[in-house]
Amino acid sequence: MSNSKSNKNIFFWTNIILVLLLLLGVALAVFIYDQAIRGFGLDGISSQMFKQASPSQNPAAWYGTFGDFVGGVLNPLFAFLTFLGLLWTIYMQRIELADTREEMARSADAFEQQNFDNTFFNMLNLLSGVVREANWGDRKGVFAFGEVLSDITQIPNEVGFFNEGDEFERLEELQYFKIEDDPYSLEYESMVAYSELTKSAIFTYHYFRIVYNILKYISSTLEERGSNGKEFDSRKYVRIFRAILSENELGVIFYNCLTLRGIKLKELAEKFELFDNLSLSSLRRQETITQFKRSAFGGNEEITRRWDELESEGYCEEPPYVEQRLGR
Repeated sequence: MSNSKSNKNIFFWTNIILVLLLLLGVALAVFIYDQAIRGFGLDGISSQMFKQASPSQNPAAWYGTFGDFVGGVLNPLFAFLTFLGLLWTIYMQRIELADTREEMARSADAFEQQNFDNTFFNMLNLLSGVVREANWGDRKGVFAFGEVLSDITQIPNEVGFFNEGDEFERLEELQYFKIEDDPYSLEYESMVAYSELTKSAIFTYHYFRIVYNILKYISSTLEERGSNGKEFDSRKYVRIFRAILSENELGVIFYNCLTLRGIKLKELAEKFELFDNLSLSSLRRQETITQFKRSAFGGNEEITRRWDELESEGYCEEPPYVEQRLGR
């Protein structure tokens, strides 16, 4: 908009200058002719031609001579000004076309951003609907997630808890877990999470798919805009997304990321600092946080400080099945 106003101002003043030059040319022609009539040429030499053609002695000859003189002086000037005007018109058209393209690009960006916003907030509404409909035990809504998290954190650390009769042992994906039934290993946490989340899969798996697709949508948009040289404030939308998640939901998402089904969600959680508001006290074991990159916890001072301590003790290693599943 400012460029358009500036161009209009330039066009206005350019026209004023051209008119002034035209008037100056006319005045100059009249002045030169007047000097010639008085008997002084451009070089100071008297001009008999102009003396003989005075208005009182021979008006027709005088006016004819005057017209020829003015035409001879002004025609080149008019031609030159016309040429300048043509060049200026072409220049202004180029500027107007550039402004039009810029405005169209801004409109396209605004339309693209509006589409993203509509889709993003529709996905948030869909997620909120799943939370409202969640039902586990005698708990509903967000409290159902608290019940699932409680079931996970209350699994005892007992050797043989996952025995051959447990349904977890009969799951086909057990082949990916190359671990022992060791209640003190970090991989044991994955078994606990997978066992309990499988039981509540009637609503949690749908919930996790929406969470994953929201973060994936933000991530893909960030990459697409970045490849086109456009700005995209992904952090703003991640903050909005984190703001609607309860602590119980964060805890359940955290444990889902420890399972095979949650590997891709885990990567997005690490990319977008999803667990910035997670409470350390909501976890079964503090050591579990080392199964994530430090970036997953953003500015969470409590967890990042503990993460640093555990790293120094040699805890920060990804489970073997994660490497195998991702084909690294």
